[in-house]
Amino acid sequence: MPKKNPRITTILNHFTKPELLKLAKKKKAKIHKSWTKTKIIQTLSTIVSKRDLPKPKPPKSKTKTKKKPTPTKKTKPVKLEDRVTKIFENKGYECKKNIPIKDSKLNIVGFKKGGIFSSDEHLIIECNEKTKVTQTDLKKFLGNIILYLRKKNIDPECVKAFIYTTGQFEKVAKAQAKKFRIINLRRLKPNKKP
Repeated sequence: MPKKNPRITTILNHFTKPELLKLAKKKKAKIHKSWTKTKIIQTLSTIVSKRDLPKPKPPKSKTKTKKKPTPTKKTKPVKLEDRVTKIFENKGYECKKNIPIKDSKLNIVGFKKGGIFSSDEHLIIECNEKTKVTQTDLKKFLGNIILYLRKKNIDPECVKAFIYTTGQFEKVAKAQAKKFRIINLRRLKPNKKP
């Protein structure tokens, strides 16, 4: 019976089960998928040499270290736009980003085809990375909505408008938004990933 190589066994312990099965297939070893990882390592350690092994992935640390968030001046608005776009695409909307309107632009415009018992739905979304969304921001957004609806000849009854932010909404802006049935204010947590 061939001898087991303790060094090879140690290296093989760092591989995942699928990686071990792949190595066994490469070496044409008869190993069944239902075998335990230990049994696969015992078998492979007798037939595999060091040069047969691919570079192992470094072992994951079992202790979790807390990373301090690095202070950034401003997160790119594109990231928030991408997150919001993904939310609505998952709900079946076709979304387009950065639609120009006169001297401004709409961050996201979405459309969902209606069925037999429902009408077409349109989305107009503003993504705002400011720490506070003000009444001025709301008024600018309302103006852009009106321009877009006139340009595309869309019935306001078929439109849902959203302002997404990672910051806060001013109380005045919240009160003003409640006067308009189509406007919804939403807050997302800032994306922690760089």
